[in-house]
Amino acid sequence: MGHSLPAVRTLLLAILMLATVAAGPHARAGDRRQEYEVDFDAYHQLNEQFRLYLAASVTDVESQGSNKGQGAAYLDITLKGVVRERLHMADWARERKVWVRVGYAQYRLWDADIEDVSERRGVLQLTIRSGSWEHFQLTHRFGLDYRSLEGNVSQRYRYRLNLEYLGKIDETPVIPYVRGEVYYDSRYSDWSKQTYQTGFEINLSPRWRVEPYFALDIDTRPSKTYTDRIGVAVRFYW
Repeated sequence: MGHSLPAVRTLLLAILMLATVAAGPHARAGDRRQEYEVDFDAYHQLNEQFRLYLAASVTDVESQGSNKGQGAAYLDITLKGVVRERLHMADWARERKVWVRVGYAQYRLWDADIEDVSERRGVLQLTIRSGSWEHFQLTHRFGLDYRSLEGNVSQRYRYRLNLEYLGKIDETPVIPYVRGEVYYDSRYSDWSKQTYQTGFEINLSPRWRVEPYFALDIDTRPSKTYTDRIGVAVRFYW
């Protein structure tokens, strides 16, 4: 990883500026929601070709007085071999130029009156890493979600572009990033959502990493809604 503290500071400043702009007054109060999210991710490297990924999250939807939860299990599969010297196991995905993720996710919604499964989702993703330039890396991710929403089946196609910097502050690996993602929903036969996210991953120990982040969701179907999401992800590797 890189050791350029000025480069890390520059990208962190860019992240802060993007977050400030994204948090601006884009919509009327009724069209805007605030969410606070906690994610816990666990990864287990089965071998050089396969990795197990378990995910759970809880989200507080402040404007609606409700909560959302997610539980998911995925298998990551390498399509091509390691592209450079082996890194820490936490960087399994960063070692590979092309890999696939398959899995299943379930989403629940609950408030004071009800608790129910709001969505079941089959997931297929293809990730392609474009290479690195001065410790910057650009990644493309193409995805298909096969969704069951209240008994209605639909498909959602996704494309995500991610830029990150593999750096260090003193001797602590810190990886700031910015990303954007667009979604095509078969229910509307249209591009229905955009997500912009920025944050940074901090290496706490060989097995633990933490990632604070800010995200802005822009839903255009069925109606235009803005969602500000502040979260933190905790990651464990074994």
